[in-house]
Amino acid sequence: MANFFLKAKPIFLKGLCDEMNIQARFCATLTYTGGACKMTLTAADLYSLSVNGKFVAYGPARTAHGYARVDEIDLVPYLTAGKNEIALSVAGYSCASFYTIRQRSFLLAEVCGDGGEVLLATGYDFAGYRDTRRAQRVMRYSFQRTFSEVWDYTKPLEAMETEIVDVAPSLLSRGVPYPNYTYHPAEPDSHRGHTVCVPDRPVYSQRFIDFDLEPENRHLTGFLRSELEVNPYDEWQKLDYVEDGPCTLSGCRLEAGQYISMWMRMNRTGFLQVRLRSTEGARFQVSFDEKQFDRKIDYKKIDMINMVEFRVGAGRDVLCESFEAYGFAYACITVLEGSLVLDGFGVRGYVYPLEMKKPDFPDKALCPIYTAAMETFRQNAVDLFTDCPTRERAGWLCDSYFTSRAEMELTGDNPVERAFMENFRLYTPKWGIPAGMLPMCYPSDHEDGVYIPQWAMWYVLELEEFLDRTPSVDKEDYRTLCYDLLAYFKQYENADGLLEKLPSWNFVEWSRANDWTHDVNYPTNMLYVGTLRAIANIFGDEALREKSNEVEKTVTRLGFNGEYFFDHAVRNEKGVLQNVEDHVSETAQYYALKFFRIQKDDARYAALIRAVLEDFRTGAEIRMGDRVMEPSNAFIGRYLRLEILHRWGEYRTLKRDILDMFGGMAEATGTLWENKDTSGSLNHGFTSFVTVLLNHTPKEFLV
Repeated sequence: MANFFLKAKPIFLKGLCDEMNIQARFCATLTYTGGACKMTLTAADLYSLSVNGKFVAYGPARTAHGYARVDEIDLVPYLTAGKNEIALSVAGYSCASFYTIRQRSFLLAEVCGDGGEVLLATGYDFAGYRDTRRAQRVMRYSFQRTFSEVWDYTKPLEAMETEIVDVAPSLLSRGVPYPNYTYHPAEPDSHRGHTVCVPDRPVYSQRFIDFDLEPENRHLTGFLRSELEVNPYDEWQKLDYVEDGPCTLSGCRLEAGQYISMWMRMNRTGFLQVRLRSTEGARFQVSFDEKQFDRKIDYKKIDMINMVEFRVGAGRDVLCESFEAYGFAYACITVLEGSLVLDGFGVRGYVYPLEMKKPDFPDKALCPIYTAAMETFRQNAVDLFTDCPTRERAGWLCDSYFTSRAEMELTGDNPVERAFMENFRLYTPKWGIPAGMLPMCYPSDHEDGVYIPQWAMWYVLELEEFLDRTPSVDKEDYRTLCYDLLAYFKQYENADGLLEKLPSWNFVEWSRANDWTHDVNYPTNMLYVGTLRAIANIFGDEALREKSNEVEKTVTRLGFNGEYFFDHAVRNEKGVLQNVEDHVSETAQYYALKFFRIQKDDARYAALIRAVLEDFRTGAEIRMGDRVMEPSNAFIGRYLRLEILHRWGEYRTLKRDILDMFGGMAEATGTLWENKDTSGSLNHGFTSFVTVLLNHTPKEFLV
């Protein structure tokens, strides 16, 4: 604990540091007489800090197994002369997820005064309480995240003995900016209605709920249905919602069986807050999502439990708040018991502190797209680059390759990328993932042993750019990682030098192109060319450079027919590789154009280049000769296309594609989406890459 803590010891509630889903609270009284006053802290898994009942901070930044990132918070703005109440709420999940790592729960905190003297320290001064208001045995929130939230504010805190926890994480500085917590209220104009219960309606299950019944999901940790103490999700499913008419949010009175639906105007990420008064108490649910269907939130079209339940007693100015951060544009409060009067609803933000500069492009239709891209970035770059702030909040590779470019473009620095890349460097092999391979997202747990071999290659591609962006980082810190990865791939090279039959989850794109990844997948080998070349560039390895050139020549010789590249070749009954001529995707062409040494005026590829510029377009049927190509989805094919158009200086086509692809997204949600349609997340971090493209396009082409 050296360099960060002088006296503090890691503590948790006695006997509970290894239990799933424990909400703990640790309190101390600080006597303040003036001068500097700083709190240093970290926790597992998450903490919320308040001083004198006022929210101060949420953290810590996430990092690798065996490590902890430390926050340092100036308390002076929140203190008054004399006694001050310091409270830390800590969620200890001890649960495998893509969001937090499974580890022992603990709190490590210390307050130091003007002269550096320790005023408060865990292990000495903090009293412990179990926060029984949050139900423990509940469903997971999603396949990728830990637990949903059910709160009963009528229950008291339960005083408990604390104990020193046997953990000794290597401590790291936070490394990333502290979040912006600005509050955003819902729109005042809302709609109200009533519910109709359909008690015999069959409940809809999800893979993370009845995971014990599905062999491929039995690695999940959580509570089984038979272990649940409350089950509001199933209760929600038995309600039909009937709209009665418009209303005003503030002052709206809701009785049991009534609801109010609200709009945030755009996607927001943070901690949902309900402020209310009640003369008799109430039990109510807050459901939420990025989209609506027939002006209602549809639980069947959400791969997560987007609902928090609260029970409150009688009182005025009652504030109900989620502990976890969520993302949504729409919300609905449904009263199940009692009644309440709403005084307000909104989100206390949890985003990167990005200054939202107003864009000024000659074509004003581009401005909301740019603003949506900035908004998407800041909601997906709090402590690491996340795919989305909703179902996962996970640090995925490949996504980060694009988001990292946006960070440098929008902020002029890359602290989040530095932490992100470091997290993967600190990873040690676990869960049966082979030596040399990286997890597909991290910090996370992959106890089923699944990984994406292609995503480790994207890490190397980002690493090359990261080292250029960050000259203070020593490339030698990454040498072992790179060459261990090459040793992993070497064992899957066939006699032609191409990767064949890579194990685990092979991924190149969210389209049918991903069904064509066996046996020799050409896009994967194109990516391999880029990986070999990147490591050659980083370490000056000319043998690797020559190898990358040879793989490029081989893929072209075997997989290119003079007009387009096939997606894969499979071995026939005689063991001879044959191209599957019906399997041709738009995405495979973009992989080739990105990773091969193909110039726009290269005569050998004239037909392909002409088709990319004249025929390939979102929503249009794509033909090359007598073939109908599988069109690209947004991720990753369309982003490769945008990058290629920009590199070739095809700015007018680039602008057209950006307007076609993103214009409706920006208008609908104020954020940019995972897919071309609403089937996935409507707030995905990699989309912020469009800011780079627009900023580096000559303005005369943006009219």
